[in-house]
Amino acid sequence: MKQFILFIFSLLVVGVSAQTLHVEAHESNLSSSDLWTEMVTDIKVENISQSNTVEVKVSKEILFSPAGSNNYFCWVNCFLSGTMVSPTQITFNPGDMDDVNFSVHFNPQGIAGTAAIRYCAFDANNAADSACTIVQFNAVSADIFEEEKILSFSDFH
Repeated sequence: MKQFILFIFSLLVVGVSAQTLHVEAHESNLSSSDLWTEMVTDIKVENISQSNTVEVKVSKEILFSPAGSNNYFCWVNCFLSGTMVSPTQITFNPGDMDDVNFSVHFNPQGIAGTAAIRYCAFDANNAADSACTIVQFNAVSADIFEEEKILSFSDFH
């Protein structure tokens, strides 16, 4: 009897902590040598549950970013850079997948550096049911002196 109760309890714990959502960035590491061009990628959101319909919102968390750069996300609508959680939500039936409504944008604003931002999709009715991905943006400067070094030749011997 004790083993049976432990078995049922284990099933309940697994059932309660089962994840409903899966997210995946089309590109998780973007790089550009144009410090004024916006870098963009889409994020796929999928309800991997066999039976649960969920109302999905998204969020962002800036892990690090160069001061003066700008980032924002779109979840059906695009939001200002200060928006950390989407005010809109999308209903996902079991098995539904969307790879066009969630896009993430980074503009270095002329500043070289690296930014890492965590983007999450979560059940609006149960924030613990979430899935996240980290996108890294690399804005690199094409230094004129570096280009000269590449184009120069060494002396003949």
